[in-house]
Amino acid sequence: PPSAVSLNQVSPIAGSVAGGISVTLTGSGFQPGAAVYFGNSPAAQVFVESDGVIRAVSPASSGTGSVSVSVINPD
Repeated sequence: PPSAVSLNQVSPIAGSVAGGISVTLTGSGFQPGAAVYFGNSPAAQVFVESDGVIRAVSPASSGTGSVSVSVINPD
């Protein structure tokens, strides 16, 4: 079975609708090749630094408001 992913913290918690903000995700179970989504939009770039830290560049958004952040491993 796929390994469990836990996302504990997203920093910063706010950004620009223009995107391009470097966001640090901390948790566990991250794998090389993981994808990060802000709502339904994939991150512009994803850097898996370890099984507990990912840095992602936020995509541009069509509007303001909160979005969910998710990590999807390649398995």
